[in-house]
Amino acid sequence: MWFDLAVEDDADSRDLLNFLLTREGYKVRTARDGVNGFHVAKIKKPDVIVTDLTLPEMNGLDLIRQSRQTQ
Repeated sequence: MWFDLAVEDDADSRDLLNFLLTREGYKVRTARDGVNGFHVAKIKKPDVIVTDLTLPEMNGLDLIRQSRQTQ
């Protein structure tokens, strides 16, 4: 069972991602922005990060770069 992190600032889109990934059998954590997503990734070490590129506070590419550095 994989653990995924879905980072999306739009609540409806975040809920949809959570629903779709969960329905496929993935364990999913969600975050509303890049900074929150980074903190989740640092603690939980997700297998996959699905992120919006345009996020408040920290964009999706910076989130992925910084998460990889802490692995």
